[in-house]
Amino acid sequence: MTSAKLMLARKGFNSFITLLLVTVMNFFLFRVIPGDPLMRLRDNPRLTPDFKQKMIEQFGLDQDLLTQFYHYITNVFTLDFGNSFTQQLTPAMDVILGYLKWTLILTGTSSILMIVIGMTIGVFAAYKRGSAFDTGSLAFSLFFYAMPTFWLAMMLIVLFATGGLKWFPSDSAMTYGVPLELTFTSIMDMLHHLMLPALSLTLGSINAGSMR
Repeated sequence: MTSAKLMLARKGFNSFITLLLVTVMNFFLFRVIPGDPLMRLRDNPRLTPDFKQKMIEQFGLDQDLLTQFYHYITNVFTLDFGNSFTQQLTPAMDVILGYLKWTLILTGTSSILMIVIGMTIGVFAAYKRGSAFDTGSLAFSLFFYAMPTFWLAMMLIVLFATGGLKWFPSDSAMTYGVPLELTFTSIMDMLHHLMLPALSLTLGSINAGSMR
């Protein structure tokens, strides 16, 4: 039990350090590239002057860098992201949560497919060790594992969405105007849009269950 607790504590500490480093890098990255947050906020024509001034005061964008960093770290670890720059009077967390469901659907679907397909291939390859299926499945896994996921996704779009086949849509999570509901029409529409993104993620990760 002691070793398990130490391992969990070590992993938790490493995860915290990783999160902290990513947070710090994210803060400074947007301040070293051309156009700091204050400039981009003031130059945004979609925002009213009163809203711009309120955002500047809320996040301390007119103060020194150390004060800005303090506000940034405090807000991140208290999950206080303020209001969205693009959707006035709408909390940024609501915008994030609105898109999070699509991320969970995509990653959850691809993870399930990867585990099921990968384990199935792995079991058959182990049973037929040394056979053509064993060698072919390993080559298949290595081929897609080495392929950049973004490039694979673009090739799938070219072949099955924007090319001659046009079997699947190339954008959006669902057809515009169709809500996500527990109905056959809505679910089938979502699966139709989900096919290519889930396939690209699954093929890039399928090696986890099939490589020996």
